[in-house]
Amino acid sequence: MKIKKIVLCNVGPYSGENIFDIDCDNKEKNIVLIGGKNGAGKTTFFSSLRACLYGYKAYGYENNNQRYFDEIYKLINDNEKGKKDGYAKVELTLLFDDGMYNNEYIIKREWNLDERKVLEYYTISLNGKILVGDELVDFENYLLHIIPPNLFKFYFFDGERISEIFLQNNKDNSFKNAFLTMTGYDNIDLMIKNFKRNVSNKTKDNKIANTYFELQNKIEDMQIKLVDLKNRRESQETSIIEVEDDIAKLEKDYEKEGGLSVDKWKEYNKEIINEESKREEYHRVRKELANTEIPYIILSDKLKKLKEQIEDEDKLSKRMAVIELINRESLENLLQKDFDKKVQEKFIEKICSYINEKTKIEDENNLVLLGLSNQEKGEVLSQIDKHNKFDKSIILQMYDQIKQSLSRSQKIKKMLEKSNIEHYEEFLEVKQKFLKTKSELYNTLNLLDMEIAKLQTELQVEQEVFKKVKKEYEEVLKAMSVNDISSRALLALENISEELLRTQIDKVENNFKKIFSKIINKKDFIDGIYIDEKLNIYPYKNVRVPKEKIAKLLSDKKDIVDVVGTRGKEIIEKHLGDKNNYIDLPMEITSPFSQGEKQVYIMSIYFALMQISRVEVPFVIDTPFARIDKEHRSKIVKYFFTKLKGQVFILSTDEEINNEYMSDIKDNVSNKFLLEYISRGKTKVHKDSYFGSRI
Repeated sequence: MKIKKIVLCNVGPYSGENIFDIDCDNKEKNIVLIGGKNGAGKTTFFSSLRACLYGYKAYGYENNNQRYFDEIYKLINDNEKGKKDGYAKVELTLLFDDGMYNNEYIIKREWNLDERKVLEYYTISLNGKILVGDELVDFENYLLHIIPPNLFKFYFFDGERISEIFLQNNKDNSFKNAFLTMTGYDNIDLMIKNFKRNVSNKTKDNKIANTYFELQNKIEDMQIKLVDLKNRRESQETSIIEVEDDIAKLEKDYEKEGGLSVDKWKEYNKEIINEESKREEYHRVRKELANTEIPYIILSDKLKKLKEQIEDEDKLSKRMAVIELINRESLENLLQKDFDKKVQEKFIEKICSYINEKTKIEDENNLVLLGLSNQEKGEVLSQIDKHNKFDKSIILQMYDQIKQSLSRSQKIKKMLEKSNIEHYEEFLEVKQKFLKTKSELYNTLNLLDMEIAKLQTELQVEQEVFKKVKKEYEEVLKAMSVNDISSRALLALENISEELLRTQIDKVENNFKKIFSKIINKKDFIDGIYIDEKLNIYPYKNVRVPKEKIAKLLSDKKDIVDVVGTRGKEIIEKHLGDKNNYIDLPMEITSPFSQGEKQVYIMSIYFALMQISRVEVPFVIDTPFARIDKEHRSKIVKYFFTKLKGQVFILSTDEEINNEYMSDIKDNVSNKFLLEYISRGKTKVHKDSYFGSRI
């Protein structure tokens, strides 16, 4: 299926008839690029296609009721609403290749206005011939089969809202319904339900059958409740993150506007007082040093000479004492008894010469200036040594410390001048509300965790009982008449449906791994997704677990599923006996993703799902880079848009698909259109143009 032509007449900002002629011949050029700034009509384009294809079914209604016409009235151009004979139209030309012929269908919905009353005219033509009766019904059924309304949001998706499909853990069964329809298993699922109803009626008096169906329904209800609890838990975690973001923003904005808390205000003023006290102490010490040390520093050369003078006078004093004690007369008296006169003279001469040489001082006559006593000399020398040992750098350090202290005080004073505490009470009140909300969210989260744990335990008990009852029930079915087609078909379908479903699930999981690893930039993020039998999606990370630890878990007599999940249990059973000392187990990731990570995750699931689709249907993608950070955009263009099967319509602003990414898709682009908003209620469509550039 391909879109060949789109005509929008008087819908949204598309005043008058606006035609999108699309080249469908070159299969390699599958991208149609439609650019427009916000408000130019991209969303109207999207909504118009949906309304044309499905009519009232697009809005979830069962017939052309007033609520449907109210929706159409909103879609119609405002200028037409003011006219007595207002008119609007959406027309789609579709090509269907049935293997032999390329048939052209034109779906047209026209609306006439009579004041607020809307009248709809709907026609479908095949190769120029209007379809009526059974032909019209047959085509409508065929169209609803290949693109049912519940699949529309998969093929025609809004980047801002696509997360709702995947991040509610199948809350509205969107993913499940899409998966079953795309694989054709929706018919098998319907057959199983019908056979169960038939067999249930035949075995309604059978106790085992009744127990089987009761347990099956009970387990399904518990599983639905468990999914709902997990969705609520995820919602709580998201809300907590949002509240934390609100608190951070509140504090940042308050600080940006110069707001201070009372405690912070007091702290700043206290710092100023402390700095002033420090400087006072530094000044006191400097004054003290000015009296005690600085004079000696100034007279350091004089002190040096004074010390030398004292030492010289001390040396002279010692010389005089020696000469007075050991002179020629005292030596003659000492030596005369033992030596003759000649020898005495010789000894005395040598001794006197030696003493004179060793104690000789130049200019003895002018040397004595101070005449200090020994006590006075000791005191003076002691003071000189003390002042010489003083570290002069202390004075410079104190000067630097005073300077730094003044600088700190000035900075704090400037901050205080720019700041205020006028709105602090208001700020504190809002913050307290956020903190209270956060606390309540955490309390609810804890309660949900306990409820989930309790329900999981109860579910495991019921599943164990169900396994036994199922065996007994299968024996009952086998014992029934071989002519009972419903019983035999039910057994056959239930046995093969799980295997067939698992095959397709494996394809989606593998496709996800391939595309996700190409797009995501963050290493060591997640290793894949696990889709359970209820088609719930769980991201996981492989964790290497030693077999010793696994053996301990098994010996604790706890259900291993509680710890590692169903997939983990299957992997343990498969690899427990191999040669490795460890097993890589997929552990579910419960921590929330960032907005960018979330969008890459969603688009990868989307891509993986589209790969199993049995039909080639056009994709219409609005706001392609919603929440996508710049580092991932190029890879999404390269590995997502260009790899989707069939036509791809990209509705983009100039900030999304711009020159930076055009080179990655230029070989795939068949047509370009630019939506230019001219004035109120008027958009002009430029063919072969995209934000100023031409093809």
